[in-house]
Amino acid sequence: MENSYVDLILKRATTRSFLDSDVSDEVLWRLARAAQQAPFTGQMYAFVYTRDQDKKATLAKHLGKFIEKAPVFVLFCMDFRKLEKFIAYKGRENKANDTQMLFLGIQDVSYAAMNFVMAAEAEGLGTCFFGGAPMIEPLLSEMFKLPDRVYPLVGMVVGYPDKKVGPRPRIPTSCVMFQEEYHD
Repeated sequence: MENSYVDLILKRATTRSFLDSDVSDEVLWRLARAAQQAPFTGQMYAFVYTRDQDKKATLAKHLGKFIEKAPVFVLFCMDFRKLEKFIAYKGRENKANDTQMLFLGIQDVSYAAMNFVMAAEAEGLGTCFFGGAPMIEPLLSEMFKLPDRVYPLVGMVVGYPDKKVGPRPRIPTSCVMFQEEYHD
């Protein structure tokens, strides 16, 4: 029996070279909506995207040279601010400390970002993550006007691939999937 979604996941590969074709706002919003359907603790995420060539040139110097040639850069952020405002609006107090918020926020953003990637794949788009975003937080916070309690977690480029590449090899599944207990 075929499972087209599993097949899509198994064929997913990072894209580092893009056609000179824009990705419409309509498509980006559809990808964001798909991202929001991910499991969550507190929906502690915000997505900021840009097509601005100057911003992409600056990002390319810090995160990856091919950002400049991609049509769109998306920054996925942990958004504690929104959750805290929502909790206060409900007349409640946030009982989680910053360490708990950090772990839960990373999960929220990661799940949403992966849903974004898979929705992009389904649309015929390619993506590439940039995990160095937290290391250049001051630059990203200034560039994207991030308020207090909103932190950049991962960047991503999105566009139509100029060539389809296959996935990179993974370690054998038998080295990561164990029954009952961990095996070294």
